Amino acid sequence: MNHLILNSIRVFVLLATFLTGAALSSRATHLVGGEVFYEHLGNDEYLITLKVYRDCGATNTNQTGFDQFASVGIFIGNVLFENLELDLFDATVNFVPVVLENPCFVLPPDVCVEEAVYQGEVTLPFGPNYDIIYERCCRNPSITNLIAPEDTGATFIATVPGDGLVDEEDNNNSAYFLNFPPGALCANAAFFFDHAAFDSDGDSLVYEFCTPYTGADPDNPAPNPPNGPPYNPVIWGMGFNANSPISANPAFEIDPLTGYITGTPSQVGQYVIGVCVHEFRNGIEINSINRDFQFNVTICDPNIVASIPTQNQFCDGLTLDFNNTSTNAESFYWDFGDLSTSADTSTSPSPTYTYPDTGVYVVTLIANPGWSCADTTSTTYQAYPLIAPAILQNNFTCDGNDIFYDFNAVGEFDNDAEDYDKIETRVM
Repeated sequence: MNHLILNSIRVFVLLATFLTGAALSSRATHLVGGEVFYEHLGNDEYLITLKVYRDCGATNTNQTGFDQFASVGIFIGNVLFENLELDLFDATVNFVPVVLENPCFVLPPDVCVEEAVYQGEVTLPFGPNYDIIYERCCRNPSITNLIAPEDTGATFIATVPGDGLVDEEDNNNSAYFLNFPPGALCANAAFFFDHAAFDSDGDSLVYEFCTPYTGADPDNPAPNPPNGPPYNPVIWGMGFNANSPISANPAFEIDPLTGYITGTPSQVGQYVIGVCVHEFRNGIEINSINRDFQFNVTICDPNIVASIPTQNQFCDGLTLDFNNTSTNAESFYWDFGDLSTSADTSTSPSPTYTYPDTGVYVVTLIANPGWSCADTTSTTYQAYPLIAPAILQNNFTCDGNDIFYDFNAVGEFDNDAEDYDKIETRVM
């Protein structure tokens, strides 16, 4: 009886979860980006990999999660050849570190991106071209550069080339992107990112910004199987297009040979950007994969502060240890103020330096040297030899029950130091 009750509860929970997921997916608002690619395993076997990125922060207004089953369609032309249902249970799910290449700024803590990697194997006999397709809706309603983003899905495509493009013994492995861009950028801060892909066949790769595809719709956000060709492009908002997808000055550019992206976003907002990489073999394009992703441009504080603590120990010798209390900096440059040499510098976070002589030195620290946000601070440090007093007993006299001693401190002192020439102590 208890087992029956427990099983009934499990069925109820699963059903409730399914219904809740269905209700959320009807107005899904979670897509950040994705891509699909493949690996040739030998003979006619291929491993299909689908990567889906979701917004796990507050801008995912319906808090939509990943699909339990991701449907990937294999098409010959516009005819479905096979449908793969990839199970989330077998997928790898990880948070994507939101890290800026530009160390001048610190991103807000509420940016959250999560990645699910689905995989499955399929048999594709050599001959025709196969299009591997994944479709999903929808995007965040707050996206700036698309018309009706909350009704706009995404389609990711890779092509297995057939006869006429490759020889049967030279079956293709698709290229795949090595890194996912940071989900957030800082307004008015220079952005640079290596968006390179890797191709195990050594095919020539050419990169470009491209218009993302739409896919699915709010009424059928996760079609099973996917709808297939033709693929419709997203509708850009006024002033935006594939080559100008984000408000920026200077404008965003992608190097066609390396995939390196540069630019400086100038307006706060959420922007969708599409990148395509084309594979060429013997001068013929044999495959192209597309990825689109969402950039959140936000205000970031240039929170770089150079800081050296005040000296609190004196007369400890000529070798001084320097502590570093700077915040949010990643690189440093010290100048110890020793005018007798040009080698009085260090890039260590907390260095040690030995001065050649006693004196007062101006110590300078630059946090993030060479960057526009570099911060500089200076302070004075005193270097004096270690004091080791020598007590010389010259004579003493007895006067009743009292004993008198004269003590003389022997040593050299800088004019800026307190000068004690004689210390007299009476011992009773």
